Amino acid sequence: MYEFVFTYHVPLFFFVSGFFANCSGRYTTAEYIKKKVNTLVIPYLFLGLLNIVFGVLLYNLDFHTFLLMFKSFSGIRSNMDYFGSMWFFPCLFFMEVLYELLYRVFRSRRLLVFVGVLFYALFCLLKMQAHILLSLDCVLLYFIYFALGSLLYKYIKDFKVFRLSAAGKAVFGVAVICSVVLACLTFFQKGHLVSQVIYLIKFKPLFLIVLYGWDIAIALNMIFVSILIAKYWKWGFLGKLGSETLIFCGTEWIIKDGLQSIVEMLGGTCNLENPFQVVAFSMGCLVISHFTITALLKRSFPRLVGEKTICKTGESLP
Repeated sequence: MYEFVFTYHVPLFFFVSGFFANCSGRYTTAEYIKKKVNTLVIPYLFLGLLNIVFGVLLYNLDFHTFLLMFKSFSGIRSNMDYFGSMWFFPCLFFMEVLYELLYRVFRSRRLLVFVGVLFYALFCLLKMQAHILLSLDCVLLYFIYFALGSLLYKYIKDFKVFRLSAAGKAVFGVAVICSVVLACLTFFQKGHLVSQVIYLIKFKPLFLIVLYGWDIAIALNMIFVSILIAKYWKWGFLGKLGSETLIFCGTEWIIKDGLQSIVEMLGGTCNLENPFQVVAFSMGCLVISHFTITALLKRSFPRLVGEKTICKTGESLP
């Protein structure tokens, strides 16, 4: 389950974030950057400090572990438990600012998708390890998905199957079937089957293009499946949870470890032994977060968690 989810969940996050790029000209560049400071930078600093306080109180951390936590607070992407998801905040901030500046220059979403391909190729050629301050290297890695989200949003939003011709519906149906089959192959084989075939390519430049392109293809396929589910399975509560994604990223460690600590205090255990238990626990964390810490932070510190921004006239808006 872990390997399967990691084939697409981060690309999906940035793809959806691209829906809200400032291509309509609603804000000037300065206003847009100020808005992103309010909704990303300030919550990043506030939630990071909140996590450090939680870690010190819950684990009585030694100085070395405290330094590791502070390293995560510096925006360096890592898989350590201490608020590992926090790297999303600076990465998304710099990605949105970069996209805004490039769009002001080129005025073409399609061209910025090509720029994203070049960034991705640069990341792969330099063999970066995604461990740079403020996750600036991850901007290169995921920019293509943000650019694609910005480009495709209007088509996704307005797409209706019933508007297609008979031939169009047939093609769409075949595409859905192929996509689901590939998703199942990705889950059960983890993409290894096709990767083994790719390694048979002897011409190195072509090998690298196909190998890294396959990773993008797998991610985009799962994004397509996710969009289908989201478009045709309406459940308002999931929308509420989705709108709180960034707050949950900033408090994920508090919820997960806090919940496990409470279970252990009551004499229970919290060992997740199969994918169903993992999914159930993750969903439980989201729901508990929605009704507890997220609700508290949104109500008590709305500005510090990005729930209120300043519009052009200075009026406070949710």
